[in-house]
Amino acid sequence: MMARRLTVALALALLLAGCVSPPPRSPSAPGPSKGPAGTSWIVTGILDRQAVTSPIPGTELTVEFGTDGTVRGSAGCNGYAGPYTVTDGAISVGPLAHQEMGCVSPEGIMEQEAAFFAAFESASTIERQPALLILRTPEGGTALILTVKS
Repeated sequence: MMARRLTVALALALLLAGCVSPPPRSPSAPGPSKGPAGTSWIVTGILDRQAVTSPIPGTELTVEFGTDGTVRGSAGCNGYAGPYTVTDGAISVGPLAHQEMGCVSPEGIMEQEAAFFAAFESASTIERQPALLILRTPEGGTALILTVKS
């Protein structure tokens, strides 16, 4: 009889323990990761050689970070897809597979696309703000600037 009461008391204690809320986090405690998974972006700046430039007017470059570790989008002419990982502010992208269509207009689109792929795959850190994502090179320079796709 005593063993039965002890078992019931233990089961009741475990049940009640599941109903207790965890203590509140202190304001300085880090929150959940704000990684890019499940978000879509428009490219607004691309590292092209030594300078960050805006995309050519009339082109739209997009980046969609899937929740499955795959990134995909449009590089202005061709679609692309590949793996990505984000860990503690570090990002790794690629290798990216892309279509091989050759677009002739607007002028410079294929050079822009090559610069985009090079910049994206060179990114090593990620900085997220509410409507902005900045991918940085290993040296800390800007590789890509993305704005949230509405």
